[in-house]
Amino acid sequence: MIKLNPETRNVLRNALVEPLANMSAQGVFTIEAWKSLASVSTAVPKDHKPKPDADPSRRARTALTAMIGEDPVRSFVLDYLFRQVMDKGGIAHPPGPLLQLLGTDASTLADELVGALERLPNKYTFLVPLSAQLGSLLQSGQNEFIVNDHICLVRAGEDFWQRFPATDPTPTRRVGDALIGMQRTIPQGRIVLQITLDGYVSCFGHTATVQDALLITKAFVAFCVAEILVGGQRAWDSNEQAQLIVYRGTEFEPVARQPFDNDASNYLLNLQMHSTLPLEGEASWRKRFEEGLTRIGGWLGRGVGARRLQLAGRWLFDSSATSDDVTGFVQAMIVLETLLGEGDPSNRNAISLGELLRNRCAYLLGETSEQRRYILEVFPKIYAVRSAIVHGGHHRLSSEEQGLLSELRQLCGRVIRAEGRVINRSETLARLGGV
Repeated sequence: MIKLNPETRNVLRNALVEPLANMSAQGVFTIEAWKSLASVSTAVPKDHKPKPDADPSRRARTALTAMIGEDPVRSFVLDYLFRQVMDKGGIAHPPGPLLQLLGTDASTLADELVGALERLPNKYTFLVPLSAQLGSLLQSGQNEFIVNDHICLVRAGEDFWQRFPATDPTPTRRVGDALIGMQRTIPQGRIVLQITLDGYVSCFGHTATVQDALLITKAFVAFCVAEILVGGQRAWDSNEQAQLIVYRGTEFEPVARQPFDNDASNYLLNLQMHSTLPLEGEASWRKRFEEGLTRIGGWLGRGVGARRLQLAGRWLFDSSATSDDVTGFVQAMIVLETLLGEGDPSNRNAISLGELLRNRCAYLLGETSEQRRYILEVFPKIYAVRSAIVHGGHHRLSSEEQGLLSELRQLCGRVIRAEGRVINRSETLARLGGV
């Protein structure tokens, strides 16, 4: 839970009282409400490098930022007030003071807000329905596969929807003419990625916790493609829209829905079993699939190395999903720079980034001298396209450059696998050391 010391708690409470007393019910929806809460932003102090023995309130600010994002206290307060007003009828309610609508006074509401802030984090479950073509990811009769302690694959069915109601989370709540949320049912048998995280989700879904869930989703898909478990392809727009569906607490209260952008949605909804499945046979593929998911579970862990791998996976997902190949080329290069581009900035004799990536790719991936020689030869061509885009404004890929983009994405997948194996080995050694 968030811990505020008595002084900070009092400063925050006092900063809330005046703007709450002067706020109108409809004013909650305006920029003026945001401006009126300016003093709330600084009530909980920042600490850019919190120490273990730091003031709990300073550690609280860091924790809140990780859950909510920049300016977390003000964002939380406005979201809390927005929910309260919507529960009372929203903007359809006649204009009037906020406190009159809520039937309370400023001091009581300020205490309520501080208490709600200190009860964070909340526990959330995020659901991402995957492509209909992935129904055989789980064996017939198998309704769940545990990837790690906060991620699993589940099959939609009666038991599933008893836990997660398929009704719209906010069917009567409107902002203007727009309905918040959309009616949606996950079809019987659809495989769903389920992620459990602690944090905070606003009614509009735009918080750091939601971004973490989106990151995990994209990384999971990229890792599955890198492990040759599923295949991804771009396709024409689908009538279906991929969404991140959010539930709160152990009672699974529907909270929000976060749609993916069109490119990501089309990519997610067109994933399919990898083409090697018919060649391997069911038993062999099933064994490889379960072993691959177990490895991926480690890559989606909470350590620093795993986090960096997830960021790289997110960029590979975006590169594979985008309809703009020039953007996709740059995004794929970011994968390699994220995983292999770290150098010593104080070393004036350091080689260029292109040479660094070229050598590290060759010696990380090349198992024979021929394989290393091939990477050393093709990588300068790949990097030249990257430079032409970044520094020369190159805006269209030739057929040859399209081929280099395909090579680059394959390199990204191989580097992710190689770096992932390092994480798996480190986890194994840590477990053995703890025995």
